[in-house]
Amino acid sequence: MKKKLLLLSFLAITTIAWAQITITGSDLPSVSGVYIRDNASNTNIIDLNVTGANTTWDYSALTSSGLDTIDYVPVSSTNFAYQLYFNNPFSSDYDSDLAIDGVDFPSIPLVPITITNVVNYFKIANNDGYYQTGFGASISGIPASVKYDPRDKVLPLPCTFGLTQDNQFEWFFQVPSIGGYGQRKTRTVEVDGWGTLSLPNGGTYNALRVKSTIEGIDTVFINQFNFGIAIPSTQTEYRWYAQGEGEPILSVNEGITGTNANYKHHDPAGIIANSMLKNALDLYPNPTTELAHIKYYTPVQGALTILLLDVTGKVVLMQSEQSLAATNNSYQLNVNQLPAGFYTLQISQQGSIAAAKLVIK
Repeated sequence: MKKKLLLLSFLAITTIAWAQITITGSDLPSVSGVYIRDNASNTNIIDLNVTGANTTWDYSALTSSGLDTIDYVPVSSTNFAYQLYFNNPFSSDYDSDLAIDGVDFPSIPLVPITITNVVNYFKIANNDGYYQTGFGASISGIPASVKYDPRDKVLPLPCTFGLTQDNQFEWFFQVPSIGGYGQRKTRTVEVDGWGTLSLPNGGTYNALRVKSTIEGIDTVFINQFNFGIAIPSTQTEYRWYAQGEGEPILSVNEGITGTNANYKHHDPAGIIANSMLKNALDLYPNPTTELAHIKYYTPVQGALTILLLDVTGKVVLMQSEQSLAATNNSYQLNVNQLPAGFYTLQISQQGSIAAAKLVIK
């Protein structure tokens, strides 16, 4: 009888451990989170057709072509001109929770409009959805705030297996005497799989897969010729979410330029003992104009590397240092030769990484 009870208990625990999960607002990014990502160099091993209930996705053979850091910031820390719609307590739909640097728009055919220094804004509405509310950008050299109307519902909340949704979002702006540019798109979301996902270095997660297909039209209007151009576009996003992780643990994008993927950077089990480095990084003053003082704690004595990365992930400063074990270490970083903007500071030692956002004025 005791053996039967033990067996039943084991089966119950196993069933619970690998049951399908629900993703809520608390599992999405926060402004206090810094997310280290590996860019996959062998996306061909990811079979996007494999999905469904109780699926095993073994992508532990993915290899990295380099690290990126995803760093969300408070809306109030972004360009004031960008905040028009997104830091407005009188507009509950657009009063956003967090922001992140985006990428510059590609050049627009036949129209001398540039869209650079992009910042994307997001709102987490529990029991409703995770929305992109719009973006701020320098449009032909003038800072501007562009809202999505309606908003882009990136993820329904709570998010569970089998859920589907369609939503439209659009935006348009005009540049006097030149023309206008905008997008009208439809996002189709399918939560089409749950199971276990294995990533390199022993990372294994209960995961929920979300497939999003974004189809739409880019509209370009040229004042000089008094006519517009419609450019169709299609993109498919695959996201594997796990509870408490903030960012998807695996992201795959398919578009006209090909397929790219990135995944959560996971420390090998043998160096997790050095994880205290991750929780003890102090950076001040922040923002700064000349010197950034770095204080960190590590239980390991030896060499470490200090990197400063710009918003594109490019290393702009690198320094090798020696740390003392089981004590507070400090270092001064001179940044007075760098342009103003957002940066990410990384300290790495024996595979363990600590990261923090740095603003240079």
